[in-house]
Amino acid sequence: MSAINRGTVREQRDFYETPDWLIKAIIPHLQQYQPRRILEPAAGQGAIVRVLEQAFPEAVIEQGDISTGQDFLAHEYAGPYDLIITNPPYLLALEFIRRALALRATHGAVAMLLRVNFLGSEKRGPWLRANTPSLYVSSCRPDFTGGGGDATEYGWLVWDGKPPTLAILPTEGCKRRRQRTSA
Repeated sequence: MSAINRGTVREQRDFYETPDWLIKAIIPHLQQYQPRRILEPAAGQGAIVRVLEQAFPEAVIEQGDISTGQDFLAHEYAGPYDLIITNPPYLLALEFIRRALALRATHGAVAMLLRVNFLGSEKRGPWLRANTPSLYVSSCRPDFTGGGGDATEYGWLVWDGKPPTLAILPTEGCKRRRQRTSA
């Protein structure tokens, strides 16, 4: 995920693989849903799925991706799912969230990795006030491209039908680029 209009080139189809440490950081918060059926609708090369398989070995995990011909917004799914989790294409994030909420089991959750500033949109404001998610924010900026990351904070937004909460995720495994200053 690269900030729009900041002189960077966006990846085709908004593909930015999620770092393992950031996926592992949300897992303790997702265990409460005891997911038996999980959907990862924008799986890309499977980074999130690999962590889910380790964390929930008994779960049935379904995955798809636009690159393999499975368009999450148009595909017919046999829901409901206990957990729907993905790093959605940012430009389609609200559409992904709405679609995921329609496929979520009553006791389940939808978890989307997004920029924290997703919450600050005037256009999305009315919808977010009516559908306020919990926020699990990373205090370490993830590097999605191998180029050191960008100047944006990210977090997992989770919709589960419960009152929203805020938590700061652990950053074990986050590699920060440090520049040396010369004297």
